[in-house]
This record gives sequence, structure tokens and C-alpha cells, in this order.
Amino acid sequence: MTWLLVGIFTIILVELFLRLPLLGAAQNVFHTGQRATRTLSKRNASDHWKEKACKSYALQMFKNSFVLVGGLALIGIVGAVLAVGVEKLLPGTNTTLASWEGLLFSFFIASIYLALRLRVVS
Repeated sequence: MTWLLVGIFTIILVELFLRLPLLGAAQNVFHTGQRATRTLSKRNASDHWKEKACKSYALQMFKNSFVLVGGLALIGIVGAVLAVGVEKLLPGTNTTLASWEGLLFSFFIASIYLALRLRVVS
């Protein structure tokens, strides 16, 4: 029963991760950084224009970084609430989840679930 709860716990967190806009926000941070680098490396652009463009890029990166932090914090909060609930339902589950076997099992379940979900959805 403990392993079943660990598996359900893992699937819930993977599903939450997939539904949050974390990947898009990370890609936006990366691409905005690339655009800022290209802008700064242009020799024919004035320093005034570079300054204005970089302010805009910095704001975009801040917003997307905030989305990333907020999403990861939400996953952490949901994980903590689930861990408390699972521990009340079946004491000792958190010990199993925090063990090497539990972490490997969670990784295995998350990988299989993610592969199946992406195959079914796509």
C-alpha cells in the first residue's frame, strides 16, 4: 500500500508539473537572454538603444523567472501538503518516499507516466 501511495503521489506531482507553464517560461527566459546578447553585440546600434532594449529584456526575464519560481513553489507546497496527508493516511510513507528506494521508485514511475502520457496526448 505504501508503494501505491508513493506512485500516486509522484503521478500527481508530474501532472501538476506538466500543467503549469514552467517549460514555456524557461524557454522564454533562454530566448530573451539570447536576444539580449545579440542586441548587445551589435556594433551599429547606439548605446542609448541598447540600454532601452536591455531594460525591456530584463523585465521580460524577470516576469518569466517569477513564473518559474511561483510554479516551483506551488509544486513544493502541493508536495508538502500531499506528504502530510499521505503520512496521516499511512504512517511511514514519507520515510519510504525519502529513502533511496523510494526516490528511485518515484523516478521510475515519473518516467513511465511521462512517456505514456506524452505518447497518448501527442
